[in-house]
Amino acid sequence: MAAAFQYYCWHNARGYAVMRTREGVNVCCLFQILRQEKRAVLFIDKIEALVPIQQRVISQFFGEVDGLGSTFNDHVLLRIGAAGEPAMIDPAMMRPGRFDTKVYVGSPDAVAREQILRALLNDRPISDDVAVRTLPDITAQKTGAELRNLVQQAADRAFLRAIREGQHTATVLTMSDFNVPNLRA
Repeated sequence: MAAAFQYYCWHNARGYAVMRTREGVNVCCLFQILRQEKRAVLFIDKIEALVPIQQRVISQFFGEVDGLGSTFNDHVLLRIGAAGEPAMIDPAMMRPGRFDTKVYVGSPDAVAREQILRALLNDRPISDDVAVRTLPDITAQKTGAELRNLVQQAADRAFLRAIREGQHTATVLTMSDFNVPNLRA
């Protein structure tokens, strides 16, 4: 059996804002933790937004990444960055040994969309008229994030409907909460 990897996720909305105020303290702490792990995965979400931050901080980040490499002292580090806008990734980020391999992950197919929608709806009360099997057909080319947004918007509409109707119980999502004119766009 393969050894387990320790997983670290750095989401730019939280991580980079804190990094700006602490002037790189998080970069240092993150890589100190990574050095202690035998096997680790570093996942950075919205990696294209990393480079525009303070030059001193990004220089520290690049120095740490360059210093670790993919193997260090018999340790293994897998670096993964996700980008919503890959064209915005700074070329310095793509240098060999940093984040130098691009893998395109397209929109999920109908089966995957149904699985994503089922997972997103799993903890939400839905009425019998919500046809989860047909939702993937009307959400072609939508990404997982867009499907999450679709479910959240449906929940918001259901919540507002419940308020208008004076309900004080759990809001049940109906198919009409998903039916918006621009769903196919």
